[in-house]
Amino acid sequence: MSTQKKKKSLLKKLSSKYRLAIFNEQTYEELFVVRLSRLNVFTVVGTLGVILIVLVSLLISFTSLREYIPGYPDAQQRLLIVRNAQRSIL
Repeated sequence: MSTQKKKKSLLKKLSSKYRLAIFNEQTYEELFVVRLSRLNVFTVVGTLGVILIVLVSLLISFTSLREYIPGYPDAQQRLLIVRNAQRSIL
């Protein structure tokens, strides 16, 4: 019974709504108001993290930035590898 209670309380904590408000310091006027839940925040942060990782990976793999990562050959080394492979075939 306690595990069900813990699951319900965790689900309730994740789905509870909170209000994020940004005020003008001098007039105390609300400039921006958003209703959030913890689950929404975790979802957005996780999605943005995955998108950032994918974009950085694509940037490195399809540009010349990969030459600065150890293990990737530069253009001159790739040319030598191809020439050596062609010589070994002939």
